[in-house]
Amino acid sequence: MRVCIMHEMVLVTLFAAPDAQVNSWTQLSPSGSVLNARTYPGMAPASGNQFYVFGGFDGTSRLRDLHRYSILANSWTELSPGGSVPSARSVPGMTWSYTDDELYVFGGDAVSQLNDLHRYSVSANSWTQLTPGGTVPSTRQAHGMVYSQTTDGLYVFGGWGDSPIRSLNDLYRYSISANSWTQLSPGGSIPSARNGHGMAFSQIDNELYVFGGENATGYLNDLYRYTISADAWTALSPGGIAPEARQWLGMAWCHADNGVYIFGGSGYSGYLNDLHRYDPGEDVWSEMGPGGTLPTARYGHGMVWSRTDNGLYVFGGNDGSYLNDLHRYEPVTTTSTTSSASTTTSESQTITTSFTFTCTSTSSAASKTATTSSTFTSTSTHTSTQTSTREVTTDDPFLILVAVALTLVVLSCCGILVYAAVAIKARRQAQSRVAPAPLKPSFPSAEQHSATVVPRPAPQNEHRDALLTYMRESDVKLVRGGFFVEQSRMNIPLTRRQETPEHAFVEDPDTAETWFAVSHVWESRENADPYGHQRDLLAEYVETFSKHNAAFFYDQLSLNQHVRNPEQDKKFRLCMQNMHLLYASEATKVLRIEGFASEDRREARENDTIRVYDDTQDEVHARKISEFRHNTTPYNERGWCVAECQWSACGSKPSQLLPVPVDERGIPEAKTGLAPMLPEEFEDLVKKDQLKFTHTDDLESVVRLQREVFEEMAKNCQSLTKAKLPIKQMRFLAESLPKFDQLHELTLINCDLDVKIMGDLVHGLGGVVELVFHRCTFTSEIIKTAMHGIDRSKLNVLDLSDNCLTDAEANILEEAFRGRLPASLETVDLRYNDISSDSVQRLHRALDARVGLKADYSRLEVDLE
Repeated sequence: MRVCIMHEMVLVTLFAAPDAQVNSWTQLSPSGSVLNARTYPGMAPASGNQFYVFGGFDGTSRLRDLHRYSILANSWTELSPGGSVPSARSVPGMTWSYTDDELYVFGGDAVSQLNDLHRYSVSANSWTQLTPGGTVPSTRQAHGMVYSQTTDGLYVFGGWGDSPIRSLNDLYRYSISANSWTQLSPGGSIPSARNGHGMAFSQIDNELYVFGGENATGYLNDLYRYTISADAWTALSPGGIAPEARQWLGMAWCHADNGVYIFGGSGYSGYLNDLHRYDPGEDVWSEMGPGGTLPTARYGHGMVWSRTDNGLYVFGGNDGSYLNDLHRYEPVTTTSTTSSASTTTSESQTITTSFTFTCTSTSSAASKTATTSSTFTSTSTHTSTQTSTREVTTDDPFLILVAVALTLVVLSCCGILVYAAVAIKARRQAQSRVAPAPLKPSFPSAEQHSATVVPRPAPQNEHRDALLTYMRESDVKLVRGGFFVEQSRMNIPLTRRQETPEHAFVEDPDTAETWFAVSHVWESRENADPYGHQRDLLAEYVETFSKHNAAFFYDQLSLNQHVRNPEQDKKFRLCMQNMHLLYASEATKVLRIEGFASEDRREARENDTIRVYDDTQDEVHARKISEFRHNTTPYNERGWCVAECQWSACGSKPSQLLPVPVDERGIPEAKTGLAPMLPEEFEDLVKKDQLKFTHTDDLESVVRLQREVFEEMAKNCQSLTKAKLPIKQMRFLAESLPKFDQLHELTLINCDLDVKIMGDLVHGLGGVVELVFHRCTFTSEIIKTAMHGIDRSKLNVLDLSDNCLTDAEANILEEAFRGRLPASLETVDLRYNDISSDSVQRLHRALDARVGLKADYSRLEVDLE
């Protein structure tokens, strides 16, 4: 007789980490040698319950220090490795090889870009600069770099190169075993060139994900997947609510729930601290809306997932100041059991110990198998699971008895471990009197709308609460985004609210993920959108950006129209008296539809009929569109339309006011941004009849509301960001700026400038301490006007990065550095411009005479040593 003994053991490690509620942030207070504050560090998780941070920028210089954080000890250690330490740099690529337990750093920004590759050995505490063969990637920074355990290779994608200066979209693989680079030529939908993007790798699916970043067109929020086995990219179109376009974000894959998480970054609305999860299985985005102590809005931070405790960690970055804080996020799913054959995850938090003992007696006639197994399950917050399998073949009865005894011993030990875990957990819960409950995602039913999306938890804030109260008291109904899609597909015209079916409306606005207020023309007295032009644009917007579960205010549908009963009329008047709340509130985004139906569309549908109210017969019946009383007054000459835009333009973020249509990234093609207009100017336009009202009794109340909204905004606004302003709107901004008494930060993105506007702008800065221009239209004369005007300002920071400045503008800056500048000025940011090495050298020398003033020339090919 021959006996085969096979045993499989699942070992469970219990960590004495503090309890954490799921979907919640915790700010940690580590001991040890805490890092100095920095942005753009390299950060990578590692084996052994730890992660590493290398380099970065501290506001003065680039760094080359290496630190290790111990998760179990909640402690930082500064390392002093030997070998060829990488040069000081920021935004490097950095990742960890779990096969050989070594850290890799590639490229980065050291004034000029790099493409060197370094390896850190933990066992030797030493750096080695590698000299790989093959096709080495060009010099770059702000790229993505990940490790694949399956191929035992490093993957580098995109970034910002300097030969020539541009964003990149190439993909390389470094073979650790062969010490060689290979440039890949993948098929599929290749991502556009970008830098500052997020990149993460799923070790379960062996796939690479890229999200967002920035290039010459602006910030991005697209999502791509690279499949190694197919050597192909796929452009994904997930459901749910896509994160806002951004760069310098944190992105990490979480093994516990096979999800890809992104946090923070810098976008059109400023710095961010939102947390989103992409589910590859469902192909859907979810905004998490976590509790706990949220990290401040920031960019340029590091973010990793820890295999040890299934936590996401965020370190450092910049929120207006350089940071060195450390935060941990507890995902909803916190337990994962993995073997070589399969992976299972669970929302319950369990410790599982199993031991399988199999004795197989084999003879020529028959085979018999006996199996004993045992599984313990208990509640615990942090678990780490490893699987080990060993097979031993023997026909010695003594060894069989030993194996059985070993089984009993292991089961006893596992029982003791589980008992200890339960006791520790119970004691902690008794001390805190808080029982963490898992967050269960909810999904809309199929009847609710035609697309499956995951609604995010409704954000709770005073703006949303105030608007919710107003809508309920004024009987305002919000329309489901999916309703526009349904009506468009069936070519059904939009009607009055009284004739609109109830399933068109959101049952409870407070559950909607996003609120939109639509500003649009009424193309006729009888129906706002007789030709379906606006309906189709909104349907396209909903489908393109997965807004099926969003809620829309569209006045013809949201308000009871003429003729109304007395109660309806009372609510209607209450709504109109406070209409500005829908457009000025930070809880809504405003979509403006300025155009009319095309001539072809009008001709094709003029004989169609729509059921409308006929005031001549005091009834609702079908009438031909050709019989309607049409209104061809342009959008920008309509009093209500301009007022709605002005109420929204008084908001601090440009993302609150979006024209429709927009491109596939949610960005308008032309410069269609709006600036706040002085109340006197608005009133003057009304008096000159340059703004027209269908009902003249609306005129006085609209003028009053515009003044009240502007004054409230100007009194309280401390930070203002405007994007894509044409010259006319820049004039409005320059005129209104002196009214903003509390303004400290002004950011202008992709705006048109001229000499007069720049002069008015800098003379109206008042108490502004940070002035930022990105991708604006500068000339030498405009720069000269700016530098002459700021000498009387209170500026601390002047950010002129990414404006295509040339040597001509650099010469003017050099004169300013040597001449009169405000004594308060501390930083001039000149990154991402087209200034030559010689000019940068002269600028650098000019700074020597100015104590306390520093300039950043990152991404310029120059050596300032």
